[in-house]
Amino acid sequence: MVTPPPVVEEPTTTDRELSHPALPITVRVPEQWRDEVEEGAITLISPNDEIIMILLAIDAADLEESLKTLNVELGQIVQHAEIDDIEEAEVHGMAAMVADGRGSLNGQAVDLGLLLLRAPNGRIMMVVGVALADADEANKEDTAAILASFRPAQ
Repeated sequence: MVTPPPVVEEPTTTDRELSHPALPITVRVPEQWRDEVEEGAITLISPNDEIIMILLAIDAADLEESLKTLNVELGQIVQHAEIDDIEEAEVHGMAAMVADGRGSLNGQAVDLGLLLLRAPNGRIMMVVGVALADADEANKEDTAAILASFRPAQ
């Protein structure tokens, strides 16, 4: 679900841009997706509630240290989580770590996508994506486009 974000040349005209409330990062979201913006986080919800993405600002000295916070947060959301190898990446000039995985949520099989992204102000954005294993392919494509749209705020 996350590895690595694809290159998206131009956003579609139905996308809207959100600014993270605690980080100098913007994200483009398809118009049909719902969003909930809180003090330190954005939650994105796909049509039919098949995919949820949580974009959370955390304080950590570095990406490695933020893995501890990721494990705690993930354990509160998903049961029996298994994470594949974590890989280093770069998203529009920002250092990142990405991984995929799987687990269960309320007894249903889910796919996981994890992203740790160092924002220009040094804070970390943790993205936890949870998708029903049989989620609609169009929603999965939207997820890839969302991940590719993270940019430092101007």
